[in-house]
Amino acid sequence: MAMTAEAPGEVDKSLVVDLTLAQMRALRQAVNLYVHWTCGDYLVLVAAIKSGLIPFYADERIPFTDAVRGQVVEAIAEVVRDLPSHSSLGVTPPGALDDLACSMIPLGSVHTAVEGRVSMSVSLSLARSLARALDLFSRAAMGQVRAFIEPIRDAHLDDVQRHLALIKHFEARLRRISELLGFPHGSSYAIGNPRVHVDGLRAHEIFKVVQRALAIERNPHPSFPSVDYDGLSLRYTSDPAPVAETLHKPPEIV
Repeated sequence: MAMTAEAPGEVDKSLVVDLTLAQMRALRQAVNLYVHWTCGDYLVLVAAIKSGLIPFYADERIPFTDAVRGQVVEAIAEVVRDLPSHSSLGVTPPGALDDLACSMIPLGSVHTAVEGRVSMSVSLSLARSLARALDLFSRAAMGQVRAFIEPIRDAHLDDVQRHLALIKHFEARLRRISELLGFPHGSSYAIGNPRVHVDGLRAHEIFKVVQRALAIERNPHPSFPSVDYDGLSLRYTSDPAPVAETLHKPPEIV
């Protein structure tokens, strides 16, 4: 796989993340979901529903018995199978996807476990891909099936009209999947809803600290800070807080 080049000025920088083992598990699951979906293994969405990560909408008017759930999952699988094969699209995956896929095990250039916590160091380009993976995973856990359109939007196609048509095709199919799950049009659970999977909550908290570290690296003193700078202003788990910070690599001694 081709490695993604660092942007100018980023070669000597890295993002260091310190997580609990449970948070690391959620991070690995997020990477797995993102890499498989972005590389065209669309049935990973069905697997996420079967595993309980992507929820059904809970409403007493919609009796999702086990039998009904099985029928719905099979109907969703049929919708997913109708998506165009990745190889036929000529799509180039976005960002540092090759690096991300290659770095899943071990995840990062430095990977140490001390007293139940894991520390790892990744390049800034890989950190941005990790942020996208964590965001997709946490939004999926809220039932935001529409979030799966983002990697399709980010894909690189030379034919603009074909790309727009592809986006519309995926949007329609994702909307149908959301309907089959029982969610009213355009709705999902909020991140604090008790029906959101705990690994989705962990992914969200990791995403917020990574997002903040990357935002500070881009602009440490913004005139009008965006939500990218919020960090863990709100907590949704009882885990020890995840930590992320950018570091400059020490110069090599010659």
